[in-house]
Amino acid sequence: MKNKLIPTIVLAFSMIFITLPASAEVPEGWTSDFEAARETASAEAKPLLLMFTGSDWCVWCKRMHREILDTKTFRQWAADNLLLVYVDFPRQDYRSREVIRQNKKLDERYGVSGYPTLVLVDDTGRELGRFSYMEGGPKTFIRALERAIKKS
Repeated sequence: MKNKLIPTIVLAFSMIFITLPASAEVPEGWTSDFEAARETASAEAKPLLLMFTGSDWCVWCKRMHREILDTKTFRQWAADNLLLVYVDFPRQDYRSREVIRQNKKLDERYGVSGYPTLVLVDDTGRELGRFSYMEGGPKTFIRALERAIKKS
């Protein structure tokens, strides 16, 4: 009995570690520093896209990244048109105390009630548009962002 139980336990622990994210951190092309991004946005006359996410637990957030935000089409467009700010609320926390405080303030300021929420703001922090997961891939999402930018 003892010999049969050990492989089962090892397998169970292996499955837990396999399903954890390799490294919960800010994705390439994004920053977690809102103030620095705001200053750059002002200098470059670009809006900011704030991604409110639960990176290690939110299924729709992961889907948004996989289907839209991590695509070559979106990344290329965003590099020319936006500054990307990652406002993460993970269960396995990797963030500094400063980022935790900043994210809480941003969450309260923009009244985020679910994830993913993407808030398009100008360099003063004024909201220009609000988005969530949407079907249609990166081109559909980019068109929605462009409409919000043109209205501002």
